[in-house]
Amino acid sequence: MKKQGKTVILITHKLNEVMTISDRVTVMRRGSVVGELETASTSAREIARMMVGDDVGQPVQKVPRGGGETVVNVEHLSVLNDRLLPAVRDVSFTIDQGEILGIAAVEGNGQSELVQAITGLRRFINGRVVVRSGNASDRLSTRALAHIPEDRIKFGIVLGFTVLENLILGRHREPEFSRLMLLDRAKIDEHAERIIEGFDIRPRRKDLPVKSLSGGNQQKVVVGRELSKDAALIVASQPTRGLDIRAIDFVHSAIIRERNRGKAILLLSSDLTELLELADRIAVMYEGRLNGIFHTSETNERELGLYMTGFQKHRGLEAAQS
Repeated sequence: MKKQGKTVILITHKLNEVMTISDRVTVMRRGSVVGELETASTSAREIARMMVGDDVGQPVQKVPRGGGETVVNVEHLSVLNDRLLPAVRDVSFTIDQGEILGIAAVEGNGQSELVQAITGLRRFINGRVVVRSGNASDRLSTRALAHIPEDRIKFGIVLGFTVLENLILGRHREPEFSRLMLLDRAKIDEHAERIIEGFDIRPRRKDLPVKSLSGGNQQKVVVGRELSKDAALIVASQPTRGLDIRAIDFVHSAIIRERNRGKAILLLSSDLTELLELADRIAVMYEGRLNGIFHTSETNERELGLYMTGFQKHRGLEAAQS
């Protein structure tokens, strides 16, 4: 369109898009213009600093993995979609303590149904999912699971509840928040204020209905609640969708911190840069099957793209389709 002489206004928080496409950049923060830059003479870090007011995007520090025990076993899982057609086809993988397994796929290749089956939101027609929590193994144990859902409105929050109430959803019966069948208001208030401050949820009022918050701040409520759990498995589906640069940086750091603490994490993201930065291994899905699992240090966006679109196929997948 530019070559045709058209004027293009691109509104995005993805700095790689800004640096690749734009000629000039206007930076806004909290509703006001804070600067205008020539793209060729600036950097993604300078733009990010202007967007949030200070430096962000420092490299995420991972501790070396020590070969922890297997926390998650997914064995020969098959799942139908809403039209009762095969969406997940005989998928098997494991996730160890202190490991992030990323899922890379073009939308509609079964990744959403896979996550829903693992988190108990969708029935599966074959296979099993085992999550090990402490010394016990439970099939789809909700006590061992934290879930940041892809659809926060449908699965993550109750719009008519307050921010405070949403921040303890599913946890209100835990001893930390209740005694003798009564909620401990002081501890719930303290818990909510800690998450609101840590995740920069705006406005900073725990008594507001969550429906009054922006989509990005609703997402922060879900992420903050789930990452505050002491769960053996964290399933994070599009955890930074709709978030600003500072919140993305915070969520990335929080996910790595949970990994470093020994949590097993399943990360679904449409952003390959995010997967390559956070994950230890990346499983590629194509037409409902695993089309390869790669160590992050040994792959790149180009190779992943070839497997995601089916131009390159794993031997097992080729045999299944022949």
